[in-house]
Amino acid sequence: MNKLILLFLSIFLSLGSIAQTTNRYMVFFTDKNNNPYSINQPQNYLSAKAISREGRAINDEDLPVTPDYLSTLITNDATIIGTSKWMNGALITLLDTDVSIINSLSFVQQVEYIAPGAQPPVVGGRYSSEDQESEDEELSATLAQQNMLNSDIMRQDGYLGKGLLVAVLDGGFRGVDQGAYFSHLYANQQIMDIHNFVTSGEDVYNYSDHGTRVFSTISALGTDYDGIATESNFLLYVTEDVNSEYRIEEYNWLMAAERADSAGVDIITTSLGYSDFDDASMDYTHDDLDGKTAVITIAAEKAYEKGIIVVASAGNSGNKAWEKVTPPADGEHVICVGSVDEFEMKSNFSSIGPINANWIKPDLMAMGERAVVIGQSGITTSSGTSFATPQVAGLIAGLKGKYPNITNAALIDIIKNSADRAGNPDNSYGYGIPSYQAFENFYETGTQSAFLNVYPNPILDDGLMQVKVSDPNAINELGLVIYTTDGKKIFETSKSISWQNNPVLVDLNVLSKGVYIARIITTEQIVTKRIIKQ
Repeated sequence: MNKLILLFLSIFLSLGSIAQTTNRYMVFFTDKNNNPYSINQPQNYLSAKAISREGRAINDEDLPVTPDYLSTLITNDATIIGTSKWMNGALITLLDTDVSIINSLSFVQQVEYIAPGAQPPVVGGRYSSEDQESEDEELSATLAQQNMLNSDIMRQDGYLGKGLLVAVLDGGFRGVDQGAYFSHLYANQQIMDIHNFVTSGEDVYNYSDHGTRVFSTISALGTDYDGIATESNFLLYVTEDVNSEYRIEEYNWLMAAERADSAGVDIITTSLGYSDFDDASMDYTHDDLDGKTAVITIAAEKAYEKGIIVVASAGNSGNKAWEKVTPPADGEHVICVGSVDEFEMKSNFSSIGPINANWIKPDLMAMGERAVVIGQSGITTSSGTSFATPQVAGLIAGLKGKYPNITNAALIDIIKNSADRAGNPDNSYGYGIPSYQAFENFYETGTQSAFLNVYPNPILDDGLMQVKVSDPNAINELGLVIYTTDGKKIFETSKSISWQNNPVLVDLNVLSKGVYIARIITTEQIVTKRIIKQ
């Protein structure tokens, strides 16, 4: 009888032991009381670049969490993985049986379960099923993707992102530290910081090479490949656990954004998005696409408030059941980027709107279908909105280099309103494809009030006349009729106009030398000009 009792007791204790599991939780604090840091001395927790960033107002959100609160968590058997200033909390591992103890602490507002098990070790990761990779003997599309954004012209003009700090948040940068296409970054000390938020270590060169291919479109440089903003400085952060999908990855992203903010980052580019998780209770719904529900969207919007431009991929669910863009791309101030092919047609996989908010998504498009990238094995092609996104981030880095005094809000407004579909944005293409020249034209004519200009006048030896309108979003078609001074019609044409081709060129070499009357017809009005052909 005693042996039987002992057997049952042994089984009971064994089951009790099995029932105790270590999981990961986010603990939110009620306040930042008794904090040794002060908003009057931000240099103790923010870099000089972060403090001086445009629109950066230092407040309680910037203060680190109260150290005594962390000490109390440790005393109660929690292991601290990381902390969040913006959300005032700590990411911990803890036995599930101890959650109630932590929850009862006076300074704890809430404990949220965010992933099973303890922190994972560094291991080789699975390949993302969201993006596709393909080898291609014809890699001429490099020219197509740069022509599309005019980033090749931007580079020729010397705007390569110099002095800008760009953070890339992804799932791994395998091969970047050894690849010839990235060697200039290490030679010039352009990699300013690295961190793996999945493992709390400094190894970012493992897992998949998804981040490598993303990063290459901005930074890679070789005799046969040019990234867009190769003179920028970079932060490489791993936030995506490529072996699983849990809410913790959103908090990893949050902590990475905070670290980037503290370093003084100008731009965050991220080709990650979250809607479905391995634990279905964590899933988001279409109703959650409101710019204020998903953890990662809240973090991205907070980054914008701190003066950071955030560029995020739309997602690759356009031909799947989910269909919509994924957080953080639903954020109002997040630049959500979809994908087109080399013919500027929307990729069928590129996610779309509408979302449960009063703004268009995606915002912009770039070439993400068969984009030419650098992987861990060299030059290749990949498809996905992942690879369109960093191209737009690189374009923004160049533009911020050319126009250092422009505000982030103005830059975002201009890059959208100068894109090729800005006159009629929709939830498939957004405002369309942006470009360096379109932005330049929009920005530099923004202070001009003239409805329409025709120049040069007299027309020079090349016979080319230029017609420029004040707002191509309002006027996207014009007709031109040339008359002799006695009223005889001798030439007629029509032209499409956009911010990218504003002004439009009209070849008047068919005209002899002399004086003519040009009638320019738009939906707004008819303008008559006297022109001279030399």
